[in-house]
Order: sequence, then C-alpha cells, then structure tokens
Amino acid sequence: MTGLLLRALYMPEPEARANWREWRERADLDRLDSAVLRVLPMVARGRPEWLQDDPAAAILLGLCRRAWTQNQLRFHLLARTAAALREAGVEQVSLTGSTAFALLSSRNKSLRPLETLELLVSRAEVPAAYHALAAAGWKLSREYPSPHAAAPDHLQAVWLEDARGERLQLGWRQPASAPNPADLLHTRVYLPPNEELLAEALLTARESCELDWRWDALSLTSPSQAPLPAVQWPHVAILLDGNEAALARLRELRDKWNVAVPAALLRPASSGFLHERVRAIRRDHAWHVARGSARSSATGLAAYCARRWWRVFLRGSDAS
Repeated sequence: MTGLLLRALYMPEPEARANWREWRERADLDRLDSAVLRVLPMVARGRPEWLQDDPAAAILLGLCRRAWTQNQLRFHLLARTAAALREAGVEQVSLTGSTAFALLSSRNKSLRPLETLELLVSRAEVPAAYHALAAAGWKLSREYPSPHAAAPDHLQAVWLEDARGERLQLGWRQPASAPNPADLLHTRVYLPPNEELLAEALLTARESCELDWRWDALSLTSPSQAPLPAVQWPHVAILLDGNEAALARLRELRDKWNVAVPAALLRPASSGFLHERVRAIRRDHAWHVARGSARSSATGLAAYCARRWWRVFLRGSDAS
C-alpha cells in the first residue's frame, strides 16, 4: 500500500492521481497500519485538490494536522536545542538524517515525519556541545561512553534522551563540503549539501529513519518535485565511491522514476592499482575532513595530497 502512495507523490500526472485513486479504493481508513500513517501526510498535504470530492477528506486532513503538529513540536525542540548550542559557543550546528530531510520536505509543502533529532557539530566542539545539552536536560544513553573530554575515535555520534523520551543524536562527522545555512524557526542552522544527503539515502540503512530510502532520495531528485538546487552528480560519484548497492539504487531511480542520472555514474568502478589508489586518497581525505584535520574544498584536497599522498600510495591505508 505504501508503494501506491510513493508513486502518487513522485510520479507525474496523470499517473500520480491514478495511484492515489487506487490507494483510496483499496484503503480502509479505520485500519491503516503504522507504515501508511507515517507517509500518508507526505502525499495528502501537498495535493489538496485530490481531497475535494472525497467523503473522507475531513479524516485525511485530520491526519495531516496531527502529523504537522508532531513535526512542529519537534522543530521547536530542535530550534531550542540548536540555540542552546549556539549560546554555548558552538559555531556551526548542522542537521542530518531524518531531521534534515524533514526540514527540506517542509519547503516543498510536504510532511516528512521528523523521527528523531540529529545534529552535527565539529569534533573540537563536542565537549562544549555535550555540556550544553546536559544543562538542557539531555542525558547520554547508557550504552555510549561520555564525550566529556574528546569525541571517541571509534564513534561518529552518541545518542541522548530527555525526560519525555525524545531522542537526539549528537554527531561529529562534518559534511565533506561546505554546508548550506538554513532557518529553523528563526534559529540559524546548517544543512549538508544535497549531494551528501542523497549519498546518505543511497548508501546507508539509517537506524533513526524508518522510511524506505526511496522517499528521501526522490525528494531530492524526482522531476515531479518543486525545484531544489540541482544535484551535482560528479560529487555524488565521489561520495558513492563505486558502491554497488548504491549504484543499483541509482539505476532504479533512472529506470523506474525518470531521474536523469548520468550514464557515466552508473558504470562499474574501474579496477587497477591507480583507480584503487585514487579512491583510497578520496576516502582518506574525507576521513581527515571529518576529524577537522583537512579542509573539504578543492584546495584543501590539494593540500592534503601534498602532505599525505605517500601514505596512501605506499601503505594503502585509509584513516591513518
């Protein structure tokens, strides 16, 4: 049933409306499962004309209002949390995961569920961020070590909870490229570039996201969506690094959803010593960017190569 809703949201007319009508004919609104309830507002809120002659329009709009209220409560909590971090001296608070996709979807008049709060700060600012969050009532989950002194090397994030059971992920994996400033209820936050969000949807099974990867990937690439900054496919290629599972997902976007994925991006990764070493350099550079020991720009990559190329070529080791 969610497949019909997915096609209703991301297919062009008249196919989109046909999928919506089929879903309405088959759906029992008294017995909707949690998966449908999660995504239904994403479709119904942006297509009010589809509800005009629907006898259950009041019920569907009520589900949309409830989803909007839940998102707004979390957006307000997120804005207060980001403001507390700014006041504690954390210069750049970035959103990621379901949090970033929910904010982007709201610009398209969609209602992607904001499942958990996910924030990124620089590695050096983790102790200050943790103290600010603790003062705001967030407690570290028991399974994670305390980042009082420094961010643990074997982790990229920790989970915290507040007294009401809300969960927040504090990460220190900085975006590989300069993030984009965004406004969250008059609080300045940052979003990773669309290319990194797309790579995240294509590459990972995110523990904080219950939505199928297609909902997020298509929100950035579908021709039927309101215009967003165009995805820079060469940057996506670097981030995917020839990952076969991600390339298979890109092929599906091209073949089933009419996404204009360049053919060159879908070719299998070239083999051989030189190609493998170039990919190793890119991975090693991205790792150092995340640690704050290299810059993410082209000049930063050049400076990194001048400083560390021999390690990658001679030792073949990443993150060393």
